[in-house]
Amino acid sequence: MRPSDYELVEPRFRRALCVIDALGAATWGLRGLFAPRRRIDPDEIRRILVLGTYGLGDAILATGCWRALRDRFPNAIIDAMSSPRSDVLVRMLPYFDSVTIFDNPVYRVRESKPGNWAAARSAIRALRARRYDLCLDVIGDLPNCALAAATGARIRIAHPTMGGGFFLTHPVARDTANTHQRAILAETLAPLGIDARAHSMELPVSEADLAEAHHVIAERIDGPWAAISPGALTSAKTWPAERFAALAARLKERFGWSSILLGAPSEKDLGTRIADASHGAAVSLCGELALGTVFGAIAQARVFVGNDSGLTHAAVALDVPAVQLFGPGLPDRFGHRDARREILFDNDCRFHPCSTFRCKVPDAWCMERLHVDAAADAVARVTGAA
Repeated sequence: MRPSDYELVEPRFRRALCVIDALGAATWGLRGLFAPRRRIDPDEIRRILVLGTYGLGDAILATGCWRALRDRFPNAIIDAMSSPRSDVLVRMLPYFDSVTIFDNPVYRVRESKPGNWAAARSAIRALRARRYDLCLDVIGDLPNCALAAATGARIRIAHPTMGGGFFLTHPVARDTANTHQRAILAETLAPLGIDARAHSMELPVSEADLAEAHHVIAERIDGPWAAISPGALTSAKTWPAERFAALAARLKERFGWSSILLGAPSEKDLGTRIADASHGAAVSLCGELALGTVFGAIAQARVFVGNDSGLTHAAVALDVPAVQLFGPGLPDRFGHRDARREILFDNDCRFHPCSTFRCKVPDAWCMERLHVDAAADAVARVTGAA
């Protein structure tokens, strides 16, 4: 296997994926013998479907690619298919003519939850009727590659590094010289003659969102605030609640800033526990704000502190000073480093990079090694505060 093959697939699933890809290539590959790959003529592309059926963080990382695609095809119809987790964001973006929500039942099976297969089939039939020239997925995995084929688009582009490359007409080979996720996503536009690396992430925050965020927060606290997002997709990627509470108290004591806790409705209890333990230094708004208002709160914060999560990418896209807390994830790939962004990460673990779903060394959990003093000092550096 090449270093880029199945690079984000957990080892326990790789063998099964190898078998699926081998069988798929044997079946679908025969078609390629009689239908050789066509050269892409951008002038013939008039209807485009973008698959954005992933989480909030990946959708934010992809915004530069979607902007570049719209700039290259200003007169084309560009539709998007989003997931329930990214739908609100995708609908806020100005790049798409229409957005269809698609709750992929394959993902629900993977999460041991029931999926609505009838709704999925109906959505796919509707997409096939639109006769897309191009289906693009900037991330790529087996379910999405299969979905691209199901749409009937004559050109299907994605990375095959999480399986399903046999479903694509133009699988994009990974350039291992690219290490950050934004550059990796941009590779998928190369077959269209687009260099998306020049486009940074962006988030549209309206004046109404900014005003609503300021109004809600001003009712709870006086003065400037730090934005803290204590949640993450998995518990293994989450800093302990008591340390977030201690950090909020430290920011209040050291800089005079109160902390606003932001997150999803599922993180409401977590936010309440942290606020209660902060002795008045933090207020939880987890689950209370619309996503646009959350962006408005982050945009006006003195600093953002969070785990490896979607809201951390949002803070960077909004050009807010940020401190990112990394454990079992990949900070070089999904983190952000510059004069206004720092990553806290202890890589002294023989298992790194390990699963983001479970820690192999629970008695020496890497997130436990990130200390409050280090986080407060990082806040001082990225903000220039004394």
